[in-house]
This record gives sequence, C-alpha cells and structure tokens, in this order.
Amino acid sequence: MSLITHFDAFLGELKRRRILRVAFFYVAVAWVLLQLSEITFPAFGIPDATIRALVIGLIVGFPMVIIVAWFASKGMRARSPDLPIWFESAALAGILALALGLAWLLYMPGEPDPMAPIARQVDDKSIAVLPFTNMSADADNEYFSDGISEELLNVLARIEGLQVAARTSSFAYKGTRKSIQDVGRELGVRTVLEGSVRKSGDNVRITAQLVSVSDGMHLWSQTYDRKLTDVFAIQDEIAASIVDALKVELLGTQRDALDDHATSNIEAYQAYLLGRHHWYKRTADDIELAVRYFEQAIEADPEYVPAYTGLADSYLLLTSYGNLTNYVALPKAEEAIATAMELDPDLSEAHASKGLLYMQYSKNEEAEKELQRALELDPDNAMAHLWYGIVLANLEQDEASVREYQLAYALEPMSKPINNNLANGLLQRGRYDQSRVHMERMVRLDEPNVGAWLRGLALTHHFAGNLAEAVQWYRRSLAYSPANEDAMGGLSAAYLDLGDLENARIWADRAIDLDPLDGNAIFASVFVRLASNDFASITPFIEDRMTMEGDRENPIALAAAGAVEMQLGNIEVAREYFDEFRSLYSGRIEVNESFLFPALAAANFYLKHGDPERAEPEMARDALARAREKIEERFARGYHPVDLYYQLAAMEAIEGNNAAALNALRE
Repeated sequence: MSLITHFDAFLGELKRRRILRVAFFYVAVAWVLLQLSEITFPAFGIPDATIRALVIGLIVGFPMVIIVAWFASKGMRARSPDLPIWFESAALAGILALALGLAWLLYMPGEPDPMAPIARQVDDKSIAVLPFTNMSADADNEYFSDGISEELLNVLARIEGLQVAARTSSFAYKGTRKSIQDVGRELGVRTVLEGSVRKSGDNVRITAQLVSVSDGMHLWSQTYDRKLTDVFAIQDEIAASIVDALKVELLGTQRDALDDHATSNIEAYQAYLLGRHHWYKRTADDIELAVRYFEQAIEADPEYVPAYTGLADSYLLLTSYGNLTNYVALPKAEEAIATAMELDPDLSEAHASKGLLYMQYSKNEEAEKELQRALELDPDNAMAHLWYGIVLANLEQDEASVREYQLAYALEPMSKPINNNLANGLLQRGRYDQSRVHMERMVRLDEPNVGAWLRGLALTHHFAGNLAEAVQWYRRSLAYSPANEDAMGGLSAAYLDLGDLENARIWADRAIDLDPLDGNAIFASVFVRLASNDFASITPFIEDRMTMEGDRENPIALAAAGAVEMQLGNIEVAREYFDEFRSLYSGRIEVNESFLFPALAAANFYLKHGDPERAEPEMARDALARAREKIEERFARGYHPVDLYYQLAAMEAIEGNNAAALNALRE
C-alpha cells in the first residue's frame, strides 16, 4: 500500500476525530493572545523578549494539543485499515519535530548583530552617586549639594577598576521615591552612594552612606562637620573610604588622583558649581547665567581648566538654545578651548569641545580627529561618543554612527540627547523595533515634548508598514500636542497609505491651516492631490506657498511644479519652471547629493523635451551621470537609506532601464 494512501487515511482520521477543529481553535486563541501581548506588554514595561518567549511557547504547545486530542479521541470508531500504527506514530512525531525545530530556530541567537544594542557588564566594584539632598535652609544652595555629588562622581570615575554610573543617569533619579535596590538594578551597579548637604555660612555638614543594592545594607556611612574651605578634603575622605569599602586596589598614581583638584580656590569652585547647575537646565536664560558664573570662576582662578571647558560648551549651546549666531559664539568658544588645552593638553573634555566646535564650523574631518583624540584620552566620555556619532552621520557613515551612539548609551542610558540621536539613527537604518525602545524611553525622559516622541513612535510603525498602529500613535501624539503639524502630516500620509483619501485630505488641510509654510504639511497636501489625480491644483498651491514665503529660490518647489506641468502636457509652462530652476545654478542642473529628485526631474524633462542646439539633452545626460556617481559613492560608504533606492529607481526609469528600476524598488 502506497504512502499516498496512508497519508490520505491520516488526513481522514484528522477530520473524523475533529483534530482540524481543535487546531483551528488553538491557532485562533494563540493569535488573540499575541495581539493582546503586543498591546499590553509595552504598557506595563514587560520586555520584548517576553513576547518572543510566548511565541515559542505557543509553537511548542501546538503539537502537544494535537497529540492529546488525537489520543483522547481514540474511543471513536475504529481506525481506517489504510492507516497502520507505524505511519500514525511517524506522522505525529513529524508534527512534533517540525514544531520543536521552528521553536529552536526562534530561540537560537544566530549570528551576532553588528547593530545590536551594547550592554555593559555589571561589575562587583560598581557604584552610582545619587544627587545629595539639599538640607540647607536656603533652597538656592541646591547647586552646592548637586555639585558635591558630581565632584565625587568625577573623582571616583578616575579610579581604574571602579565602574561608575554617569552623571546624567544618576541624576535622572533626583526627586524620585524609588528604592536603592530599584535604582541600582536599573543603573546596573552593585552599590549606591547617597547623602545630604547642609550649608550655613562658612559651615557645612555632609552626610554620606554607601548602600549595597543586593540587600539594602549600609557598607559605610559618615558625617562630616567642617568649614566650607575643607570641602575638598571631605571629598577626598569620602572617595578614599569608598575605595576601601569596595576593596579597590589603587596604584600610586591613582591614589594621587584622589587628592588632585582642578582648583583649591573655594570662590572659583562655588562659581563653577553654579555655572554647571544652570548649564544642565538647557534654557537660554540659564545658559547665559552659566556663562556669567564660569567667567567668575575663571576670574577667581585663571588656571581653573573645567571652567574654560564649561564656558566653551555654554557658547556652543547658545547657538542652539539661545539667540547667539555662530559668528558671535564660535570665536568665544574657540578662545576658551584654546586656553583649556594650553593648560591641560591631555584633557578629554577639551578635545571633545574642540570637536564640537569644528562640527559647528562644518569641518567634519577635523572634528573627527579631535573626537577620536578625546576618546583615546577617555574611552568613557559619553558626550564624545555622541558627538563622534553625529560627525560620522554627517560623513554618511551610518552604521559606524549608530555604533557610537550605542557606546554613548551604554555609558549614559538616561541621557536625553543620546537616546534622541540613537532613536533617530536606528529609525533611519530601518531598525524600527530598536528605535522604538529609545522613543519609548524619551517619552519618559522628556515630558515637555511627549507629543513629539509619540509621533516618533508613530514613525517607527509607519515606516515598518504597520499602518493601523501608526494611525493610533499619530492620534496619541495629537492628543498631547494638538498643534503638532508634523503629526498631522504623518497622519495624513498614513491614511493615504491605507487608501483613505477623505481622512488624508482632512488632516493635510488641518496641517496647512495651522501653518501654511510647514514642510510636512505642504508635502502631505501635495501627495493627497497626487493620489486624487488633482494635478491641476498642485502648481497654484505651490505658487501660493512661494508667494507667502516671499522667495522663489526654492529648487524643490520649482522642480515639483515643472514635473506636474510636464505630466499635464503643458510642456512650455514646465520649461519655464525648469529654466527657472537652472537659473539658480548658473544655467546648469545642480545635483544636490542629499536630495536628488529636483535634478532627476529636470534631467527627465530636458532629456525628452530639451533643445539639441542648446545641448540640453547632453546636459541632462551629464546630470544623470553625476547623480549615478553620487549614489554609487554613498552606497560605497555603507549609506543605504530607503529614499536613495527610490532615487536610484527614478534615475533608472528615466534612462529606460526598467528592469534595473524594479530591482532598486525591490531593494
């Protein structure tokens, strides 16, 4: 009797014993469980790995249910004579083996992912320094208690063999009621230093205690009642006591480092602490105050190096947070950095600041060298890793850029700028699940901008093709920030991708009503018109935007209007727009490396409708060749964003290479 006969008999038994019904019911329940877990697990902070474990469990459970149902139904009518015992056993074993094999494939880690998050190993000799509580009668003395904590952290961080959680991470717990055990586990340390500071006139009382994360027991504690001028000695004693309590072995040079202070001038020290206190607040007014205090610190001690780096960083930040132009701010920052490096040529922070300075001058190669030097001097300089990552992104070395962001994150997991850059870097690389983790963290870290980060979460779903989820997250973003044009534009695009033209138009119109010149709103409105085959309204719409802006020197707008008019068959009108586009670049087709579509649209027009006597078709072919060269250069650098494949596809289609265009779209 053939195997086919046995197999048909086995299928008949599955139907007769109603096993197929059981299987269908199991799959339906499993699907519901997975949908619920995907929605509820993130809300309760349950890690993504739990969903994976649930999937594996459900896969393993499937053959178990089938086998139990099979034997539970044996009391039904006698088996078919065409189904021998050996085939029945082999078939059931095959189902079990197939399920276990699939579960193993999901469980197996596979090859290491070069883009996977970097985790730091928790060392027994590890510590987090929490911000000391200000117990002074004057609340304004908070700068001093924060400063004491930060200085202790900096001293401990210089000790080789001691792993110290970064300031941003430790200070994220300021004012929270979390237990020491919870804080320690979240920061990945074995011990936590906490304390309080009471300052009154020239007197200061500092209480410090070292707590074990595992059991909450005090490993060491001490109270110091001293004069303010003794604050440096107190810091040394606390650091030495912690080293002894954790049994860290110090070399001679490291023991000297405990006593090494950037200044012995208490006036300069207090001014510096005030400067850092305001610098961390990241508002224009506070950073201007920080400048004033750093200058006071330098006046009190002209050789106080950290005050110079603080002053430089303040001027650099004021170009983003304040009203200073690069023309005013950068020379002042450069002068402060030069003095700092003259006083201490091997200070990592000074080289990092110089790297940031070069970056703002758009001198990325010079910035790269300075940041590499900063990291040679201090591999744990998280901001140097972050800024190096930004420089690499500017150089379109995306994978290396994300790696630097991950190194920065491993050092400072609670840093807002680090999570921000890492979330967006992963998003651009198509690592949507990983990006989502950091977007969610930013929702918790950056409360004033929750709406923007909810929109970021929407983008991770939108780009991944999860359109229904994207719509939900865009709507959540708008619930927090009703005037968020970016979220409105994204919501319009999501509805457009779902084929819901009515809602797409509603949200594009709302975005335009809110800000007629917002880029995302304009793109949303144009795409809705394209999808509605309303080509005739696009050029007047673009003309209105250029009139409102009072500027016709917009290559994207001119090229878009020209492409639309060409599509409508208005060749002479299209020529006027493309000629105007070329007039911005001395009559040639400018190939902008970061956005090739205007050049491609112009090349397409002149290739088809150009005047041979004016060598316009030849100019178009030259532009296409330059565009191809730029695309290939970017691919060679490891730069593979999705939009670059769209541009490659458009270029191949223009040149008549339809098969190559389809391949680019598949990529």
